[in-house]
Order: sequence, then structure tokens, then C-alpha cells
Amino acid sequence: MKKQIPEFHKYMVSLHKKNRFEFEKERTRLTKELINSAPEEYRPRLLKIQEDWDNKMEHAGSKENRLVLAETMLMDNFHNIFNPTL
Repeated sequence: MKKQIPEFHKYMVSLHKKNRFEFEKERTRLTKELINSAPEEYRPRLLKIQEDWDNKMEHAGSKENRLVLAETMLMDNFHNIFNPTL
């Protein structure tokens, strides 16, 4: 599996550079595949998180805004959901 990761990453980077529409279709397919592999009780929550993520990224306006939003969402999740459970 570890040997496959660099090739897969190269493939996704290449796809992103060549055809962002196809990249997005592949990213969406892989995300759905991952969510569907999760236990049934987690799927609705995972789908909601992904829907929120996609919506915020779609309306971010620029790659810089997407980066700031991603960092904000990650830190918010860490401080308000993950960290309190420790």
C-alpha cells in the first residue's frame, strides 16, 4: 500500500493540473467511497461534514480564501469537538 500512495498522489496532482473538472469528479467519487466504507451510524454525520466542506469551498471565492477557511474549519473542529473529548 505504501508504494501505491506516491503514484496515486502523482496521478491526482497530474489530473488536477490537466483537467480540474475530472479531478473534482474523481475526488468526489473517492470521498463517497470512503464515507460509504464507514460504519452505518457514522455516515450521516460524515456526509453532513463533507457537504458543509464542499459548500464553503465552493463559495470561498479564491484559493487563498479556501486555505483560510480550511484552516479555520480544522482548528474549530479540533478545539470544539476533538480536544474536549480528551
